Amino acid sequence: MPPEIKLRKTFIIRSILYGAALMFDNGELEYTEENMKMVAYSIEREFDLP
Repeated sequence: MPPEIKLRKTFIIRSILYGAALMFDNGELEYTEENMKMVAYSIEREFDLP
């Protein structure tokens, strides 16, 4: 994987994780199995994209 793509993917995945953690913590997003699956799906989707 080229370094620029690795950097982009790392940025996006960290943004998803940090954003979800913040939203769970401040109550903006309910901490449910469905929402955890949404976060996991978003991360998996990023790995599937070129």
